[in-house]
Amino acid sequence: MTAPLRISVVIPVRNDAPGVMALLDSLHCQLSDEIEVLVVDDASTDQTAECVKAYPWMRLLRHDVRRG
Repeated sequence: MTAPLRISVVIPVRNDAPGVMALLDSLHCQLSDEIEVLVVDDASTDQTAECVKAYPWMRLLRHDVRRG
């Protein structure tokens, strides 16, 4: 028996709260149970991490120091 297909969407972001919010709003309309969304915040100094936390259906990985 084949396991169900699982798709991961990885979104790297740094200091782009409005842009990542627009992207997550757009993705939310297209999601299904087979899709996971991971936002990787590269030590943003703006409100990016706080804005992303408003989307409980995705995962946030936040670096404390910039890793590029």
